[in-house]
Amino acid sequence: MPISIPKIEELEKSLLGLQNNLKLTKKESPKLKEFIDKLHENRTDLTAQIQEVEKSISTIYREKEQAKRYKDLNIRKGRVLGRISLYLESKVEINDFSETKQKISILNSEITKLEKKLSAEEKEDKLEEILDQLSVQMTAWSKDLELEFKDRTIKFDIKKLTLFIISPDRKIPFNQTGSGENWVAYHLLIHFALHKYFSVNQRPTPRFLVIDQMSQAYFPPEKDLKKTGEIEQSEDDKAIRRLFDFIFKRTKELEGKFQTIIIDHAKLNNDRFKGAIQEEWRNGKKLVPIDWIENEDEKTGVNNA
Repeated sequence: MPISIPKIEELEKSLLGLQNNLKLTKKESPKLKEFIDKLHENRTDLTAQIQEVEKSISTIYREKEQAKRYKDLNIRKGRVLGRISLYLESKVEINDFSETKQKISILNSEITKLEKKLSAEEKEDKLEEILDQLSVQMTAWSKDLELEFKDRTIKFDIKKLTLFIISPDRKIPFNQTGSGENWVAYHLLIHFALHKYFSVNQRPTPRFLVIDQMSQAYFPPEKDLKKTGEIEQSEDDKAIRRLFDFIFKRTKELEGKFQTIIIDHAKLNNDRFKGAIQEEWRNGKKLVPIDWIENEDEKTGVNNA
């Protein structure tokens, strides 16, 4: 369809309308700008007012929360005061505090004693006191064993775990006290002195002592020609008897609070010694019966022949 071309009069009329509109726009432009600026200013004022209102609301919320906490605290205080009042009302008034004061005095005394025990100086003093007791005991007992240094003071060195004999001119260490017979006797002295102290003072230590082959220094197995353990009358026999007499005596002194177990091949010919024997392993009778071993070998197929 062909497009009609506008006439010149129409074009001029349109241009004239457009020109009038532009003039009107230029004329009204300052008013529009003023109106827009005023709107911006109003918006800024409203924003500031909103912020102030929000701050007020936050403050009110904080004050309300704090008031609630105070209220809860006052309620809890009231409950506690009520319980205290109820407790006090239910108790009989006590004017005599003598029993309580006595208990406090006893507890303070115990505290003082415990503090002294914790003191390093007190600990050293106590240890020295115990070592002195052991020394006195061993020195007195040494006469029963007729030791070479029986008239000398015997000391136990707890740091070196050994004995010393104090003579007028020097200090003799244990390993210089002579023969094996002396060594056995000194071992018995320190063992029984320690165990007596432990038992009498109820210390948490085992209440028994196991001694193995004590008589070997005097009566080695090769001297037991009859395989009976019996000892011929001799100085060795007397020495062994002194050792066993010493053990019997020391054990009896503890009145059943201590047990001595001896494993030895020697056999003394007196009723007290024989009465103390619990088992005698001789003439084929042994701690572990032979038939146990033979039965076990049969089970495993081992041939010991």
